[in-house]
Parts: sequence; C-alpha cells; structure tokens
Amino acid sequence: MAQHTIKGILSFPAVFAPEKATPTSDPRFGLNLLVHESDPQHAAMQADIKEMLANAYPAGTPPGTEVSYSPCENVKSYFGKPQYAGWWVLRAYSRQDSPPIVCDIRTQPLMDRGKIFPGVEAYVQFNFYAYSGGKGGIAAGLNGVMSDGVTGSIGRLDNKQSASQMFAGVVPAAPASTAPSAPAAAATPPPVPLAFN
Repeated sequence: MAQHTIKGILSFPAVFAPEKATPTSDPRFGLNLLVHESDPQHAAMQADIKEMLANAYPAGTPPGTEVSYSPCENVKSYFGKPQYAGWWVLRAYSRQDSPPIVCDIRTQPLMDRGKIFPGVEAYVQFNFYAYSGGKGGIAAGLNGVMSDGVTGSIGRLDNKQSASQMFAGVVPAAPASTAPSAPAAAATPPPVPLAFN
C-alpha cells in the first residue's frame, strides 16, 4: 500500500456519518478530493498508480480496470461542467466500522461540522491499494481529513451562499430618530446701569 497526504478541495464529503452510495450498498465513509493537474501532487499520485498497476498486472493492465483517481471529465458527477476542466478527482472510502479521523488545522477533533462542506480545502490522508474483486483495480482507503473551513479556489460546490450573499438585499432598519436637542439659551445681557439726574 502507498500512503499519501494530499491537499485538495472536498466534494461529496461523508466523513461524520457513513452513507449508502446506492440503496443496496453498505454504508461507508467517503469523499471526493479534487486536485488540479498542474499541482505537483497530481504527478506524484499518477506515478504511484502506474507503479502499482505494473506490479498488479505484469502482462499489462486489462481494459476496464478501475482506478480511484481520474479526470473529472470521466466521472459522471463532474463531466460537462466547465468549472472542473483540468481537475482530477480522488475517490476515497472507509468502512462504517472504521471512521476517518476528522480534525482542524491544529490536529484537534473538528467539533464544528460546518467546516466540512463541498468546496472546502482540506488535507486528506489515504492509502492506495490494489484489489482483484470485480473488474479489479486501484482503490483509495480513507484514513483522515484535516480542514480549517477555508473555501477553495472554485468556490462552494453545493451552491450554498455565504451569509453576506444570502442577506445582501436586506437593508437594516434605520435607528430610531431622537428628538432634537433644545437650543442653547441666549446669554443674559448685562444689566443697564441706572442714570441719576
């Protein structure tokens, strides 16, 4: 197995509770991690996958072999959407009896679940491993997620607005007007001296 810790943008995160991919599948934890093809991490992962495929299939990789890291344009959830051009997606999962660590940037347990959302930047640790069931291929086992809640370069992927966007058209009520202060009293003129004849 090859272990990686990669920074990318989360999509479809299910890291606090396991979810079913289909009605008949077992619940599991998982996420998609978007990495741009210009990122040096991309080349490192591709080299690792190439080596693992060569070891698993010395006679050549059979057609239809599945790999958990592929261009977004090849994945149903993303293809045809221009904002994903040049991005690759890693799909990583863990069993429901093996939840991933979810922590903040100080490696403390992440108590605020609102800091994990589609479009947030995060570090993800996972293991690539070869498997032979079904079509066979290279999968990614999810170990942990670290995030401080910062939105990534392509924005929120769930189209949820920020508070400032959500309430941009709401004008706060003007403060209640106060009664004008009374004008200052005129100065009293000095007394006029009395004249004696």
